[in-house]
Amino acid sequence: MSAKDFIVRIPARFLKDLRFSSDARILRSVIGAYADGKTGRTYVTGRKLQEILGWGRRRREKAQAELCKAGWLRLGWKRGAHGVYARRIYFTCDPAFTVAQFERSGQTEPLINYPVRVRLGHQIPQS
Repeated sequence: MSAKDFIVRIPARFLKDLRFSSDARILRSVIGAYADGKTGRTYVTGRKLQEILGWGRRRREKAQAELCKAGWLRLGWKRGAHGVYARRIYFTCDPAFTVAQFERSGQTEPLINYPVRVRLGHQIPQS
């Protein structure tokens, strides 16, 4: 393993889930190889994914939609100059551990804001 190599971690429950096609499993693996380890964000293009996998656009989009529907992948846009949508962003997700992601800061926060947590107090499980 070279210094620039890294390991892509994919949950076993995802790989064992019979609801997903083999195309969806492979696509999630390849996107994971391009994703940032901390944020799960990647700017790899759909065309590059198709080139690596030897697929056409329809096949990639079908697998992509399957992953998005189940919560394992989220799609976004990176704004370009003058507020124009410039490029697609893929976010690898784990539906069991989802928290809110705020676009401005890129930081994660609990899904319930502070004043509501104070009012509800003991009713909210603490992590």
